[in-house]
Amino acid sequence: MISGGVPVPGLRKRRLGRTHLRISEISLGCVEIGLDYGIASEGKPRRPSEAEAKRILHTALDLGVNHLDTARAYGESEAIIGRALKGRRDEFVLTTKIPVQKQARLSTAELREHCRFSLEASLEALRTDRIDVLLLHTSGPEILRRCDVPEILSEECGKHVRFFGASVYGAESARVAIDSGWCDCVQIAYSMLDRRPEADVLARARKKDVGIVVRSVLLKGALTRRCENLPEGLEALRKAVSEAAKLSPEGLDGLPELAYRYVLSDERVHTALVGASCVEEVEQAVRFAVEGPLGRHQIYGIQKLEINEERILNPGNWPMS
Repeated sequence: MISGGVPVPGLRKRRLGRTHLRISEISLGCVEIGLDYGIASEGKPRRPSEAEAKRILHTALDLGVNHLDTARAYGESEAIIGRALKGRRDEFVLTTKIPVQKQARLSTAELREHCRFSLEASLEALRTDRIDVLLLHTSGPEILRRCDVPEILSEECGKHVRFFGASVYGAESARVAIDSGWCDCVQIAYSMLDRRPEADVLARARKKDVGIVVRSVLLKGALTRRCENLPEGLEALRKAVSEAAKLSPEGLDGLPELAYRYVLSDERVHTALVGASCVEEVEQAVRFAVEGPLGRHQIYGIQKLEINEERILNPGNWPMS
């Protein structure tokens, strides 16, 4: 049983590419403490209270999780982190993000102002004077290919930021980010059902020594018992989840363990984000990581599952629940 605020023996750390930061295999993704996110459990709020969010944050650090991932776009997440952990800043690697989904066509001067304002707001909310990794959020090829971006980030943000990178959707954006030369770290979606990064992205990142952080390991909650609450119109996803559940002796209840241990079985992945709305979900993910890689027969069974539809694999395309 994980308890008592003691780091868990065996929670390993991996080198985050050329940053040389040593981060835990499990990282805390903080979107769920800042806004309603994911598939709601029956009769339960999706977003924890601030008191529970504080417990989640402190428990994660106490268990040896040393990387927190947040963003300007995550509602109150940065502010909650700042209030909860102002006395523990030296204990964790901090990632936040600048929203750029609609800023690709700004002029250089306008993009400079946007990046400077976003970083200043993050620093104030987080109650810190430094960001370890700053990512461009939901970056597409257009902004990643801009020749002025490295200079803007260095001049407007470099005083307070150690490393830069991008959070991306899709293989093309991931490839552009990895090949850019200025992205030290790239955050991608990767799960036991969405295995598209295995075809090229992970190998490319290893060759360039770019750090890889994976999100959507549970596919926004689809790879949990909450799949029973998936919105209508996702029958193909329901079927795939049902097939995946057959690979675990515990059925649906065993899916989260399969999901985390599958992505962490690949050494090219440096850490997997866990989004948590309660302390127990953090404890559970840490326990999965400690168990280590899956066996070959389980990996083979997962790799026989096939879904290649962007409409299904990207939760941003799902029907509204």
